[in-house]
Amino acid sequence: MKKMIAAALTVLLLYGLYRFSLPSLTEEQAGFTEKIGQEEKEKKDDRTAALQEKGFPQSVAERLDEDTVNQIYEKMETDQTESMAVCRGSYFVEFPSAFTGTVQIEETKTPSSQLEISADALSYISSAGEITGCDVSIVYEWLSKPGNQNEDMMTIGWEPGLLTYSGYMRSSQKVENLNSGKEVYYGFSSEASLAGTGKIGWYINLQSPDITPKMQDHPGGSAYISFIPAKPLEAPFESKANIQLVYSHSGREAVMALPLAGE
Repeated sequence: MKKMIAAALTVLLLYGLYRFSLPSLTEEQAGFTEKIGQEEKEKKDDRTAALQEKGFPQSVAERLDEDTVNQIYEKMETDQTESMAVCRGSYFVEFPSAFTGTVQIEETKTPSSQLEISADALSYISSAGEITGCDVSIVYEWLSKPGNQNEDMMTIGWEPGLLTYSGYMRSSQKVENLNSGKEVYYGFSSEASLAGTGKIGWYINLQSPDITPKMQDHPGGSAYISFIPAKPLEAPFESKANIQLVYSHSGREAVMALPLAGE
């Protein structure tokens, strides 16, 4: 009997040691998740490189999320994109302290600049020489702390007879966490708050809800919007119609014109 008990205990002990040596389910899941994450990163890197080979700006590609990279890559494949035409605009805005003052917009930074906005108009040109789409990428950041930190708004306008909003949009907002010195992102959106003929817009919250207001600074954000031609367009094309960008703050509007790229 004692031998049987000893044998049973030995079996239990060996089984326990065997189970202890096996990786836990959590560890296996973590390893699998890490592998999938690495594969997705490599896929994004490969597709980003393919975009740049067609002339897609590196500065824009580097800040795109995986979903947007995939959307652009698949569009290029479907439309047989041969090259890209790019037009870039940089704007430095100063809002007046008095309501009767004039909003100042400069192409270069000045000591009084409060808000920096960079925008790219990206036209897709097919192997047949046709413009198959136009995207707009926008990045903005407050260089000084806004006096009024209520909701701002950004709108984009265009000539309806030239372009049509595809329905694809991605936007996000960010602030600097003064405790950590790192940027914190929030307010992710995949749709416009306002939409009408030849115009879309979205609200901008200048404060992260997850950080104490006094411990955040330099609010900013980005947006990426896709359009398709409303009529056949051949490259190069000349158009006096620009993409109109409007940033609204405290009841004042900074209006900027971004030329369409078509050559």
